[in-house]
Amino acid sequence: MGSTAMFIRNFNWRMLLMRIVVNMLALLFTVLVTPKVSFLSRSLLARPCCWRLPQR
Repeated sequence: MGSTAMFIRNFNWRMLLMRIVVNMLALLFTVLVTPKVSFLSRSLLARPCCWRLPQR
């Protein structure tokens, strides 16, 4: 129990928060720069029947 508390106390929360913020900004920049890019194929969205696994 003591080692877990020590790990939590010594964990660099500020660095974790900065990584999250930087990744969010990078994703936002990518979406703003490439608005016409579709990250998910429309054919997958149009056919939900294809999501089912084949029956054996």
